[in-house]
Amino acid sequence: MPRARLVGILMSTTVAWAVATSCLANPLSERVVRADSLLHRALQYENSRSGDSDWNRVAAPVTPEEVAAYLSDESAYPGDTLQLFGIAQDSSLTLRLYRIGWYGGVGARFVRALGTVRVPGSGSCSAAFPGPAECVWPPAATVPVPSDAVPGVYVVRYTNARGAGRFIPLVVSPRETGGLVVVFSFNTYQAYNYWGGASFYKGPDGSPPAPRVSFLRPYSDGTLERHFFRTDLPLVRFLERWGYPATYVTDRLFDTDDQIGFGGRLVVFSGHSEYWSARMRYHAEQLRDNGVVGLAFFGGNDVYWRIRYEGRREGYQGDVMVCYKNSADPLITEPAYATGKFRDFPLSWPENALVGTMHGGTTNTLRYARLRVTDTTPDFFRGTGLRVGDSTSTIGGWEGDKVINNGFTPDGLRIVFESRFLVDNGGGATDVMQSTFYRAASGADVFAASTVGWNWALDDFQPVTADARVQLLVKNLLDWYLR
Repeated sequence: MPRARLVGILMSTTVAWAVATSCLANPLSERVVRADSLLHRALQYENSRSGDSDWNRVAAPVTPEEVAAYLSDESAYPGDTLQLFGIAQDSSLTLRLYRIGWYGGVGARFVRALGTVRVPGSGSCSAAFPGPAECVWPPAATVPVPSDAVPGVYVVRYTNARGAGRFIPLVVSPRETGGLVVVFSFNTYQAYNYWGGASFYKGPDGSPPAPRVSFLRPYSDGTLERHFFRTDLPLVRFLERWGYPATYVTDRLFDTDDQIGFGGRLVVFSGHSEYWSARMRYHAEQLRDNGVVGLAFFGGNDVYWRIRYEGRREGYQGDVMVCYKNSADPLITEPAYATGKFRDFPLSWPENALVGTMHGGTTNTLRYARLRVTDTTPDFFRGTGLRVGDSTSTIGGWEGDKVINNGFTPDGLRIVFESRFLVDNGGGATDVMQSTFYRAASGADVFAASTVGWNWALDDFQPVTADARVQLLVKNLLDWYLR
């Protein structure tokens, strides 16, 4: 939902955040430097606090409906209050708020108990097809975000009486973003989410893809596990472990607030940033063409599907994401609203013009690949020990992108990793994924990992894919952007 932006910065190392009206007269870059310095100290203090090793331990629900909940928004500012909507077959929900970070390797800190509330035993949603499976349930509880909350990534854990439960991700953004901004792909979460039966993909029960999905519904277990826990959280833990003053936003906030990133140095799109609105695309291109702000795509299959948002004006209770993938969009002739692949006619806006690479249409979910080094001349390879021909851990998958000569490839594009992989069910056929780097005409730099599994290398909690050389490369890359 659109939000009015206010200016706020961290005021002390005791993690108190407030509106800093005295800074309004300063140049934007000075405010960003000051905010980054204060946030850096706040994160050091925050991650020196004790974590909770049991934060993610819940019993598995037997069915999706045994216990389920969602928040009124996936994004908030410190001091905001959200509503929680839930159901449980035993009519009981116990709520706890956690902050994701490093915390000595534990991964999260308990913030506060939100109490135990009574909820309905079940709840209905709108149609699964054509969607959006909007679940209009009565409010069950309020979730106050502490006014002194350090911006970052949080989860609300909810459990029933027997301890079965799930999680709801929540991004707490500062009122003024800093030099390093990380964009989380909640559009992608909802595109793959099939709770209530509506998804942009064929359901596990064989149900057809729907062209509309609602943000007002719980998450299916596989969606959060694959996209949030396995793909995005490793980057959060990495950044907080090494003290980077990153501020986080959702892709919907990146859509509505076209000032995010300006005055900073780098915007990172994490994980699987597959579903973009036209406003997001224009926003990212303006950042690049401004000449100061770099972009980094720490994922793959990025900027692939163009979506639009609908909401109360169209008769829904909350926000709805629209993407016609298997039938013609009724608004296909309306440039401001049409959905489909960015590369296809009549949109004709190929993603490689921005990212440098684009998805080739094949996947390797069955066997992940190692990335092979092809070019170590960029400065961010220094000290990593990586040489041409070396291979990383198995972080190439489950989708990878490549250079496609369609006339839109940026000038001066360099391929720094290149790997062949076996195509899923392809009878032995192979394809290639390529990580790239280029400098735009404005002087801004763009890195594309071109694999959804890039962040897997960054987290020692996943020893099979952790790679100290890639971790150092990413530190070099971030330091280089933020210099």
